[in-house]
Amino acid sequence: MIKILNTALALAAVGSLAFAGTPGSDWTGLDKDMSLATADAHMKGGPSMGALIRSSLDFSSDDGYTIGVGNEDLQGITFQNAVLWAQGDIGEFWWRLSFDFASGTGIPDNGAGDGIGGASLEDAYAKWSCNDQIAVTMGQFKAPVSRSNSISDGNLMFIDRTLIGQEFDTYDPGLMVGGSFEQFCWDVALQNGEDNASEDFALSARGEYAFNGGAGCCEGGYGKKDGTTGSIGVGYWNDSDDSVDGSVIVVDGSVSFSRFTVMAEFANVDEEIAQNLNYGSYTDDASVWALGVSYMLQPEEWEVAVRMQDCDDDDDSSVITAGLNWYHGGHNAKWQLNVSDYSSDVSAAEGTLIQVGLTLGCLGC
Repeated sequence: MIKILNTALALAAVGSLAFAGTPGSDWTGLDKDMSLATADAHMKGGPSMGALIRSSLDFSSDDGYTIGVGNEDLQGITFQNAVLWAQGDIGEFWWRLSFDFASGTGIPDNGAGDGIGGASLEDAYAKWSCNDQIAVTMGQFKAPVSRSNSISDGNLMFIDRTLIGQEFDTYDPGLMVGGSFEQFCWDVALQNGEDNASEDFALSARGEYAFNGGAGCCEGGYGKKDGTTGSIGVGYWNDSDDSVDGSVIVVDGSVSFSRFTVMAEFANVDEEIAQNLNYGSYTDDASVWALGVSYMLQPEEWEVAVRMQDCDDDDDSSVITAGLNWYHGGHNAKWQLNVSDYSSDVSAAEGTLIQVGLTLGCLGC
């Protein structure tokens, strides 16, 4: 394992130097260039377009990751995202369309998959701004449940979302009404749910209170204002379809002060929904939680973080992840080093995974 870790660190260092030293590549200005391009497209009345690529070099020799009958070690590239998107506005209406060609995660898996797949339709919606406080969205979008599931793929502190965030990192057709008033924002959505266009709907709702500007649209401490800033939210999800009749209640928050950021998430999950979680084995309701803290070693450049998660499942499953981010252009261009320990009473579901990840691009919005 030490040999693997040393290899990963070396690859990260060499790749970063090569990436940063490419002639004509001013990655520190990438945020500004993308913003200017989007603004220029907006002023000309045309749509803005872009892409996001997230991939990682993964290593593990533990039971949860060994591949095939020969029990070969995991050692290869996994794609988390390969997204193409377009968006634009027409008067008081705004639209967005996106496709993703990858969906890899770090969950223990004895397969040799690299995360690459066919095009998957994600965002496909139109939004009408009724006035300064209320907006109506129709089409396909994520359910407004938790901060973790709502954060853009490119703006994550760790390579993977929390377990609850991953569960609701899905897109479903529906109708949503939302708005904001001073420091409070809210969304309520009715979506097709598990039974697609049959008569039962999935209901979700979320309210969030922001203080001193709020936690923003990124995880961790990058780009946060001076002083104490943060957001606290409550989310709810219920699907009345017979096959998954159950609900989830989420309480979460993110608070930044000085160079520290603390992130917390607690979810009360009914058994029917818990059985669909990506990790853990459930025969009863569960209280799933995550707690993380990050520290900016060097403002706007280096950030270190650790996150603990407990599944509250039958197999006593938990996850601890340590991460290091090296920002070259904010979250739009960054290297990530993650070491995740998946613990379980079932040996086939546990192991230590080392990932060296690269994120390039953004998802607009």
